[in-house]
Amino acid sequence: RPWREQGVIQDPNAVENQTQLMTAAAPDADALVLLCAKRLDRLRREVSGFERENDKWEFGLKTIEIYALWAERRGFEEIAQQLRDEWFRIGFPEEYEDVLRDVRRASGRASLYEARTYLRQMGDQVAQVLVDQGVSPAAFGVIPRLKWLYAVWKKAVREEVMPREISDLFGLMI
Repeated sequence: RPWREQGVIQDPNAVENQTQLMTAAAPDADALVLLCAKRLDRLRREVSGFERENDKWEFGLKTIEIYALWAERRGFEEIAQQLRDEWFRIGFPEEYEDVLRDVRRASGRASLYEARTYLRQMGDQVAQVLVDQGVSPAAFGVIPRLKWLYAVWKKAVREEVMPREISDLFGLMI
């Protein structure tokens, strides 16, 4: 099955203009988090209720191309990725399930939560080994990373491979 993305907003100036407008309207972090949380909630509850397919696509594309970009630029990477993953789940359900299955299989865990928990535990073990070897905890950090599903899909599309063929689905950054 071809992995193709559909319907992106074609005018990058329109996206940039709306992002700047939203930044001016909500300059503080609390307002940004609340607006993105509201958008995520609406995405989860309402997108399946749109009468016209175009309305659903427009709502979803604004979510990933404006709200997610806005959150990312303000330093809220996790919120941005949650917005993208939720749109991916709703907009491309078959592809979402394929990627989810491949990530679960690669991690050897039943859920993404279990995979993230396992990576955190591995990170703690690596940190302890470094401390036991005499490395000061102030000299390093161990950051577990499980690639978000939307990012896996985008990479698969870009590289024209299946998600299970991507080698950096998860890892530890030291």
